[in-house]
Amino acid sequence: ITRQYVLDMIHRSKNPCQDDLVVVITGATGGLGQAIVNIVLEVGGFVVAVDRDPVALATLVQQKSKYENKIRTVVADFADLESVARAAKEVAQQVTRVDILVNNAGITYSIDDKDDDIKLAEQSLASKQNFDLLFQINYLSHFLWTDLLLPHTTSQGRIVSVTSGFSWGVNGTGLVPNGESDPPASRVVGNQSWPRHLAMAYSHSKLGQIWHMAEINRRNQNSTRALCACPSWAATGISGSEQGRQ
Repeated sequence: ITRQYVLDMIHRSKNPCQDDLVVVITGATGGLGQAIVNIVLEVGGFVVAVDRDPVALATLVQQKSKYENKIRTVVADFADLESVARAAKEVAQQVTRVDILVNNAGITYSIDDKDDDIKLAEQSLASKQNFDLLFQINYLSHFLWTDLLLPHTTSQGRIVSVTSGFSWGVNGTGLVPNGESDPPASRVVGNQSWPRHLAMAYSHSKLGQIWHMAEINRRNQNSTRALCACPSWAATGISGSEQGRQ
């Protein structure tokens, strides 16, 4: 029902999706990302599907075989900034322009309200560049990704970050650098003293995304526009557990 509603809305709009509209989507093999891939292909767009799992990308292409000329894939691990940079270069080589850039890939930590500090010590939270893993995947890598692909977006293009109403869970102070050190929200265990780090990590990353989109709009008032989209509750696997999906 939801997908049909979106399709009807697109077809009723004054500016329906044009043929070969180029849409680049991160986290494209599951959850919201795959749903967006399905919609874009159904309305005649061209998809660059980005994900860390090459097998899942191959499966996606196989499932969408009737759209074989409308989909390309790029492997990118957003836990590694070097991988993100390589993938952005590959996207720029595969397409002549980007009409819509959808920043969707993301993770969250599976926690409860007890023993947050203990769980923080037990989990591996470091990215390859030694930032907090969630903060890098959700925010830092997408910041780099957007910066590298922004020159390739069309003048009427759109950047859409899948953010969250959970951004209200923090007040932004964790995103502010302290002197010469990185913002507390970006640090890993052993290098940070931010209380309730694990419980607040997702909110920090989402507020960072919102501020990023606002800054792009401030700097590009007459060109590419940046948007935030909160999907509300969606039964995806972002929490990493079936309980979270339920």
